[in-house]
Amino acid sequence: CTGTSALIAAGADIVVMSAKGELTVSTSGEDGSPEAAEGIGVCHLSTENEAGAISAARKLIDLLPSNNLSGSPIADAGEPAGRLQRGASVREIAVSSCDKGEFLELAKRFGSGSVTGLGRIEGGTVGLVGLSGTIGGADCSKAARFVRFCDSFSIPVVTFVDAERFSTLREASKLSSAYSEATAPKVTVVTGSACGPVYLATVGRGANADYSFAWPDASVSALSPETAAVFLWNDRLKDSADPINDRKKLIEEYRKTEAGACAAASGGMIDDVVEPDRTRDRIAACLELLSSKRVSTLPKKHADIQL
Repeated sequence: CTGTSALIAAGADIVVMSAKGELTVSTSGEDGSPEAAEGIGVCHLSTENEAGAISAARKLIDLLPSNNLSGSPIADAGEPAGRLQRGASVREIAVSSCDKGEFLELAKRFGSGSVTGLGRIEGGTVGLVGLSGTIGGADCSKAARFVRFCDSFSIPVVTFVDAERFSTLREASKLSSAYSEATAPKVTVVTGSACGPVYLATVGRGANADYSFAWPDASVSALSPETAAVFLWNDRLKDSADPINDRKKLIEEYRKTEAGACAAASGGMIDDVVEPDRTRDRIAACLELLSSKRVSTLPKKHADIQL
């Protein structure tokens, strides 16, 4: 698949390739392998052979609604693969949240700090996003596109956040725009850290999350602890004999107290604090309440997003 055909293929909602498939992703036409296409985010699923590619396409069709007004196909609810636990990665949390642990991950090789994919919770299709560590430019593009894709079909978006920072403001604004504009049901769970710009873009009211929760030991703050502790508690450092170490202690104290999950809930920054093993049940209850959500937007051509 080269030239104009490659351009048409890359414009699809989801691109599936078999190992023998070729999609020319460079102007020189040197490398059309699935690995190269996945590396730049053009290919979303790759399989060993053609039969596997067709099977993956069938799974996708089974998960997707016909359009944005028809509900997603409903399957029999299945038990989760296991209980969510502290210390799990966002990918493990996404898998554990899905019925039978069946999580169809998309764009796996594009962006190391993000996870995106489709699954079912209590039989209904959901889009799951996981953000961890430092969220790079590829991660922002990947997650933003996936959120907009889910919103196109009114598929609920469930986001798990354990991230420290964005690596680029330009790409961060793209992700923030995708979340704030999406009118599909949105539930966010902070499993580790969501402070400063990460909180504002994915958890805060600016992200228009319908429900937001945090695990008990999570850190949630509109300001990063490094900034907030020094800015708000600077008077506690003025007579310090060891300002460097005392500043570190002050930041850690702020992270555990003012940026703690309970403090965030009492301040209205999140809706509630939930234990890891009760997270899936709470998500399912929220999605049931939001099943009839419809939002009427102002008439306009489209939003202005950083591309």
